[in-house]
Amino acid sequence: MTDIYNINNTLYTTHINPQFYSDLFLPAFIKWIICLPGIVNNLALICVTFREKSLRGPCNLLLTLGALFEFFYLSGFTIPFLLALTTINFIPLQTCFYIQAIPLISLFASVNTVLFVGIDRLLNVILPIKYHTINKPIYFTIILFGILAYPFYAVSLAIDGVWSNYNRLVICITTEPYNFYYSTQLLDTGFFINLTSFICYMFVWYFVSKAKNVTSTSDLTLIFT
Repeated sequence: MTDIYNINNTLYTTHINPQFYSDLFLPAFIKWIICLPGIVNNLALICVTFREKSLRGPCNLLLTLGALFEFFYLSGFTIPFLLALTTINFIPLQTCFYIQAIPLISLFASVNTVLFVGIDRLLNVILPIKYHTINKPIYFTIILFGILAYPFYAVSLAIDGVWSNYNRLVICITTEPYNFYYSTQLLDTGFFINLTSFICYMFVWYFVSKAKNVTSTSDLTLIFT
């Protein structure tokens, strides 16, 4: 049983009555307020991309996709805030899983999107001519499947724990389903994805720096579109 679960279990036994508790409301409210600018700004980026036809390149679409994932993930902080505000406070873990499924998938997908944006930029600087002649819909579809494959797998790992403890009452933070999943696999995979992203962006930086010495300004502009 994890420390987070012990905390939630203690919270329930000490906050069993359906009433307003400031110590449940304030942390949820503070987290929601911190996330609110991110929710608004990511939504604005999505709207601008769909409005401006000049922002329809693969990289722009990937950045917009990342903003969409961030929007859904940050929106997940609204759930515990609303539960505390309405004095519901706790809901069954299974219900929480259904509510937080999209924010949870988006959490993993947003990290994965950073990697695939790096891969996209690396392909652009290494193979600029071929990159600008590829079939964009097919290319974007392949990348989309690549981005979503791991998040769906990662979320599936929590299902056994959720189904075994479906009636446990929780405050329903986004990562609540993992309170009953015992493995370092997600941490190891997350570290690998972030390390790969870092290496990928370092290669992009290297090739762009090298290209500055032999490439015109117009060509460099092409690299970043």
